[in-house]
Amino acid sequence: MYFLTGCASVVKKEDIFLQAQQIKASAPAAPVQVVQVIVPAHIHLPEQERLVYKANDLGIAIGEFIILNKGRAVWKGRDTYYFELIVKTLPFFAKIFNTKDRYVTYLDRKELVVLRHEEYIKGGTIMESAVDFDYQNHTAFYKNFIDLQEEKVAIPDKVLDVLSGGFYLRMIPWQLGDTVEVKIYADGKIYDFIGLLHSKTAVNLPPYGKQEAHFLKPYVFLNEKQVKQISADVFFSTTVPRKPLRAVLKTLLGNVSVVLGEGF
Repeated sequence: MYFLTGCASVVKKEDIFLQAQQIKASAPAAPVQVVQVIVPAHIHLPEQERLVYKANDLGIAIGEFIILNKGRAVWKGRDTYYFELIVKTLPFFAKIFNTKDRYVTYLDRKELVVLRHEEYIKGGTIMESAVDFDYQNHTAFYKNFIDLQEEKVAIPDKVLDVLSGGFYLRMIPWQLGDTVEVKIYADGKIYDFIGLLHSKTAVNLPPYGKQEAHFLKPYVFLNEKQVKQISADVFFSTTVPRKPLRAVLKTLLGNVSVVLGEGF
């Protein structure tokens, strides 16, 4: 999976957590609950789902992203979610950002960790590479089936890839000022992702009109240093099941806008 590059200013983790405290302090006080309310550990995803996003750069249509939740699957005896991401973009952008045509992820339903990540080329018909995650030995095994390259990467107790990470964020019962920190595997490295639920706003979805949304600000670190080249603004629906409505990816070629077009 690829990351997009941008020019965000460098921040420290302490800055993010301080900002979260300030947001919490400024939020209206919650009403007193007479009856105890049990907050679920996570919000369940729909059993199946198809979301289609349109991408534009400087007002020019550059492609389409289709995110699929295909429901239950069994991987090596474990009950999983089966996710796919299909990428349709101009050859110029595909080359710059090193995108593949199709990505597949198996996410353990109980432990919420990625078990396998696959990347496909040639219109999504040929598997180029795969990564298997062994949590008993804390190792990710990468294999490229085209050039036969292999690699082992040490992993922590829990890790996600980019695709399963997006779904995981949808399962969190967010409140303003909340932060979440997860480990993300991408391109043979383990990134530290911190998401801050910054504010409530509204976004315009051309097929559906203006929708209430939560603004999630993501930060990415590698070896405790912020990765300045990775920057985006992400907007999720406030209703359950939560869905990404819009994202602005800040790249060297300008801001790429990705907007939900089907599946709201």
